Amino acid sequence: MAIRELGYATTAFAAALGLIAYFSLGYRPLAFSMIGVAIAGLSAIVIGDSPRPQPPQLRSMLSALGVNLEALLEEADARGKAIVMPPVGGRCAAFIPLSEDADPEAVARALRSAPQSLFPSPAGRRGVLAFLPSPLPLSSTDMESALREVVVERSEMAKAIRLEERGNVIVLEAVRPVMDDLPRLNRAGTLPLLLGATVVASLKGVPVAVVDSYRTQDGWAVELRPLGAESGGQK
Repeated sequence: MAIRELGYATTAFAAALGLIAYFSLGYRPLAFSMIGVAIAGLSAIVIGDSPRPQPPQLRSMLSALGVNLEALLEEADARGKAIVMPPVGGRCAAFIPLSEDADPEAVARALRSAPQSLFPSPAGRRGVLAFLPSPLPLSSTDMESALREVVVERSEMAKAIRLEERGNVIVLEAVRPVMDDLPRLNRAGTLPLLLGATVVASLKGVPVAVVDSYRTQDGWAVELRPLGAESGGQK
């Protein structure tokens, strides 16, 4: 997860959301707040020669991304759970439907050929498309080690992460996660565990759908369901 890749993703997200907020939504405070986010993204691009940023820098940028994604979900009134696609071109796409009745399999298939837009309608389901940094390259292909590398060691978004497989459902639990109180984003999957979902999607090569997202005694957990290879595994 190079800092320059995160910078490009942050800058593009801020620019697109700023333009939409200003011209389409008429919500100028949100548009103006995107200027600061874009500046942070440009700064990351400029200083992005280091293959790995310091965890506090990365965590700060990810937190800013989470806050602004929450604002976008609030504006769109999105209430669904995320569907995370495998990485393409150094980033992962996370689609968050406006409603919870979307069919993840159909949406994932449609996302493969859907135009890149903040508000696409794959399989007739409107939602918000957010771009997350790709977890690649990973130093290990072991799922638990890779999750720890991305969520705990690189970004310091949690003190620990637990993995449990229950049939075709993968349960991730972030222990003492570092996350803001962002109701819609937390319902969609929470920022630390959406980063974990990008690891699962990357290693399995298929999209993953958030089935449930909830608090635990030690932090926060999500239940992920890998979708079939026919749903959109990307190479």
